[in-house]
Amino acid sequence: MRLKLLCCKALQREIASLIYACPNVIDVTMVRQRLHDTPRLLAEALQREIDAIDAGHDLHTDDNESRPIDAILLGYGLCSNGIVGLGSRKYPLIAPRAHDCITLLMGSRAQYDDDFRINSGTYYYTRGWYDLGALFLDEDLLRRKRQEYMDRYEDEDTVDYLMGIEADLLRNYKRMAHISWPNIPDDESMNSAKETATRKGWRFDQYPGGDRLLRKLLWGEWDAEEFLVVPPGQRIAPSYDDRVIKAVPNE
Repeated sequence: MRLKLLCCKALQREIASLIYACPNVIDVTMVRQRLHDTPRLLAEALQREIDAIDAGHDLHTDDNESRPIDAILLGYGLCSNGIVGLGSRKYPLIAPRAHDCITLLMGSRAQYDDDFRINSGTYYYTRGWYDLGALFLDEDLLRRKRQEYMDRYEDEDTVDYLMGIEADLLRNYKRMAHISWPNIPDDESMNSAKETATRKGWRFDQYPGGDRLLRKLLWGEWDAEEFLVVPPGQRIAPSYDDRVIKAVPNE
């Protein structure tokens, strides 16, 4: 198969480690990670990329019409509804049934759910986030959250209320877990995570990552339990249940 992948840059090392061995042809566009700070802007950016692919105008994608792509893959979880509304007029759209990229890095939603249940109050960190300068700084995180809420609600009272909740959540963190993949050098990010944990008085753990879910995405093994296949002409919507996302007709 020939597949197009739209993926967050925070996953670029993990994706690169898999593509070289993948039997499919994978054309990749990496998208800026900071768009997650404002999910509406992330959705708009991804839809622009999809629309350009549909129209054959995407500068990053092979335009060989005799060998068209078979599907568009999303290297994202639901990500605060950052993929809600996405759809292609021309190609199937494939999305993992995951709330965020931690599931993709761990290799399964069950693995993430188990760790979250046993170790609530965990901040997860990776080499990819370190590469992009995503350090755990309370003031920076809260500043970006405030801007995200202002963009969404445009009401100071609502934003102040939500920021109070965010501040409470920050106080609940008590563990730093660095997700490490084999063959990805992460001494620098590991040291950064350990220093943060020491400074904040948190427990530090190194968590083994798993490539199973991203491998299934790239290899085209899209079973309904772990992946949503959105037919052309439909779009992604939250399901508000264990499926995480569902396909609905365009309005």
